[in-house]
This record gives sequence, structure tokens and C-alpha cells, in this order.
Amino acid sequence: MEADTLNDGLGDDRINDLGGNDTILGHAGADSILGQNRDDTITTGTEDSRVLDG
Repeated sequence: MEADTLNDGLGDDRINDLGGNDTILGHAGADSILGQNRDDTITTGTEDSRVLDG
């Protein structure tokens, strides 16, 4: 398991990736992804988004 933190200056983005391909475009939002063999794409505006794929 890898723990990746993306700082775009606008949001708090964290990825714990288990065999997934995750893409985040964050704008003033806090995004958390736990991906398991999925391709996840999230585009946020001002909301907080949380996705659990299993």
C-alpha cells in the first residue's frame, strides 16, 4: 500500500492506492480515495468528496 499526498494549494487530497489508477482535480475540497483495482476520477468544486471502492 502506498500513501500519496497531493498538494495543489487549493484542497487537501489524499490517496491510499491498492492497485487502482486515481486522478483528482481538487479545488477547495478535501478528497479521500481508497481504491482497489478501480479507475477513479473525481473533480470537486467546493465540496468534500469521499469515495470507497471495493
